[in-house]
Amino acid sequence: MPKIILDLATVKALAGETRVRILKQLQERNYMQTELGTTLKLAVPTIKEHLNALENAELVHKIDEGRKWKYYELTQKGKAILTPPQDNTTLLVLLGTWIAAVVGGIVSYVHNIRLQTPEVLRETMQASTMPVQFAAPAQTTLQWNIAYWVFLGVLTIGLVCMLLKSIRKPHQ
Repeated sequence: MPKIILDLATVKALAGETRVRILKQLQERNYMQTELGTTLKLAVPTIKEHLNALENAELVHKIDEGRKWKYYELTQKGKAILTPPQDNTTLLVLLGTWIAAVVGGIVSYVHNIRLQTPEVLRETMQASTMPVQFAAPAQTTLQWNIAYWVFLGVLTIGLVCMLLKSIRKPHQ
């Protein structure tokens, strides 16, 4: 999308409700003056006046191919004003957090499997002067796993919602 420069002509053109309605109509397809007049229930001279202001602001362009019918279309500037670029910062942060959570979960899982091998358990029991209690660490690990999966589930739901929102065409 091009950078939008709001000069005086653009501001004046966008100040009128009828001109904004004309821009929204032209977003659907190209129209002739008479079609716009019929659609918006306005006289053709009124439409012509509004189209001239929009043309001076470089928001619309007249397509004149030497035929009887003259169509109007949105310029790139007009399209940029009606459909501003989307800010995907939130989506990228959520996606990065989700990837970090998945990688962290995999690393944690592999680490826990390594700690549960018979050799490591035997070494831990031999190095400890106190009797090893298996119930408390197992309970803590279970609570941590539940919290992790809930966190990852919420992140996944948020990520899916953001992706669907960014894919959907914005309503005007």
